[in-house]
Amino acid sequence: MKGEIKMNPNSPSYRSGSSHPVQQPTVRRNAQRQHQPSKRVPNSADASASVYNGLDIKNNMIKSIDFNKIQVREVLEYLQHNPNVSIDRRVCIALLQKIGKLKNKITINLAVIDRIINQLPDNFTNMHIGNAMYGLQKLDGTNAATKRLVQALAEKVANSNAVLNAQHIGNAMYGLQNLDGTDAATKRLVQALAQKVANSNAVLDAQAIGNALYGLQNLDGTDNTTKRLVQALAEKVANSNAVLNAQAIGNALYGLQNLDGT
Repeated sequence: MKGEIKMNPNSPSYRSGSSHPVQQPTVRRNAQRQHQPSKRVPNSADASASVYNGLDIKNNMIKSIDFNKIQVREVLEYLQHNPNVSIDRRVCIALLQKIGKLKNKITINLAVIDRIINQLPDNFTNMHIGNAMYGLQKLDGTNAATKRLVQALAEKVANSNAVLNAQHIGNAMYGLQNLDGTDAATKRLVQALAQKVANSNAVLDAQAIGNALYGLQNLDGTDNTTKRLVQALAEKVANSNAVLNAQAIGNALYGLQNLDGT
């Protein structure tokens, strides 16, 4: 990924030295099957216990996710099939951040998005802003569910007292790259982020510059919210002593393509 942020044969078929297949006892094979973990998505009746590999579920709430055992898409599928299961506030941010690391864009069920929104932390920290917005990059910016999430994040960012550092700015800006720049929710998020960038004393390094500018690529360059964000970033770039490498230069310039050159 450009400029990504720093964030089996099981049973033998032949005996050794023999050319004849080994016949496994039927009873033993059936017993082995019974002990294999189920790959099904549990229904809501299972949700009172930690029944799904990788999900720690207590009292119908996902308390933690082990992403080494379960994939992001499986988590979203689980939530879709279990409408009575909620998500811990910290887990919501972790899930959004992991969505941003997917290889391909996805569309999330509207009901699942609503539950994620309802469980977002009340007061966003700088890490919440950076990680949650980073996850937007792999969502379909034209989808209604994505736009609803963008609107919710815009309100969280605008109401937050957090001060962003260079990494948070780079992560948050990078997440804007596939949003619908003409949509009102996107513009509200851009406006809130522009204020955060302007209020930050962070000195951007090469990676933060490349990633932040790369995120501008699909914004409405003629809109005042975009212009405010560009102005805030321009001041940060001017005040940075960073020496850009080839990737940072490429990312930064690529992000300028839809800005108002006048």
